Amino acid sequence: MVVNIAGTQYVFAADEPETKLKLGRVKTIQALEAADFRIYGYMPGYVVKDWGKVDPRYLSDVVYFAGNVKKDGTLVYSEKEIQKLPMIVKSGRRYKFKVHFAIGGWAQSDRYVPVMSSDRLQQKLIVEIVKFVKRYRIDGFNLDWEYPKPGKETDDYSKFISRLNKVLKKGKKDVTTAVMPTHEMLSERGFEQDAVMVMCYDFQPVNSPVDKVQKAMEYWEGLMEKHGVDEPRRKLVMGLPFYGRSLEKWSKAKGYGIILKEMKPNEEVNEIGRYAFDNISKIREKVEWAVDQDYQGVFIWQLAQDAVGKKSLLLHAYQQVMLSKGVPDLNLDGRLSKSDLIRMKKYWGKETDVEKDRMRAWSKGDLNLDGAVDAKDLVEMEKGWPAGVKAVTVLGKAD
Repeated sequence: MVVNIAGTQYVFAADEPETKLKLGRVKTIQALEAADFRIYGYMPGYVVKDWGKVDPRYLSDVVYFAGNVKKDGTLVYSEKEIQKLPMIVKSGRRYKFKVHFAIGGWAQSDRYVPVMSSDRLQQKLIVEIVKFVKRYRIDGFNLDWEYPKPGKETDDYSKFISRLNKVLKKGKKDVTTAVMPTHEMLSERGFEQDAVMVMCYDFQPVNSPVDKVQKAMEYWEGLMEKHGVDEPRRKLVMGLPFYGRSLEKWSKAKGYGIILKEMKPNEEVNEIGRYAFDNISKIREKVEWAVDQDYQGVFIWQLAQDAVGKKSLLLHAYQQVMLSKGVPDLNLDGRLSKSDLIRMKKYWGKETDVEKDRMRAWSKGDLNLDGAVDAKDLVEMEKGWPAGVKAVTVLGKAD
């Protein structure tokens, strides 16, 4: 077998003695940064008590949903919920994720119309947002108007997004917007922000089927191309529901964690008790597709609805990103460091049981899932972590 590793050609023969690895120093970096893929997680203020159940190592961004706007352009929020924002910000500094503050939500449309239709009120709201961002030292602002009507409302909203983006960019802050799956609610100026987050769920009657998710993402890609957006996929973020919808009464929903606790479904089903939800394999399938399409990332509504431990959907979404991107966070600590190389060295030259446990094989360093930890896995690693490969010296079979 002849392979190229970090610019050097090696010949590996099956009848030769096992090779060894020598490890050098390597700078620790965030795994999602190396993957060039974002995982946003919404954290509503009304469930912030559950923040301790969330594993922040697997997030690039947290969107704290706890605000709204009045008809006079005033930014409003719950004083009780806003007291928890500094805790999220502190966690973000520790775990290296960005923190955004979100305003809006379903059934709030009437509040936005008078503000967006007035240049004076738009400017008032922008001033309030800038003050808020500085006060709480957050990284960005998320807008969730559900939703402007095509025409004047859409144009007004897009103008506001453009204005807010220009102001916040001076402070190197992000602007992101949540959008409905197939509603033309943004026009050209509305695509100047950092991310367009498509709510790929609440499709009747089964919540979030893969075909409708893909059509929604394709709809927004086409709309962005229509308005002259370069590389639209790099701004598109695909929504993942961490809850199930009732097939009998659409207004009823249950979090994924609650569904597991109350109904105990096996891992093969995504419908139980007349609730349709995304199981682990469905989340993995969607994330794999999003990576393959080269989207900016995925977002989660919402983090408090997840299960904890090995059945966490966030955990499996993160694992799938690592697997699809060839990024070897083998110990799943959210970082790429020498400890990952040490783990690969431990299993170097050994076989893995891919059929029995795909992820366990990968976690040993079998990155290409061919049943062994060998030189081919270093080639795979080079795609997602070139610095890691350069820190490895292969001894014994260099040609």
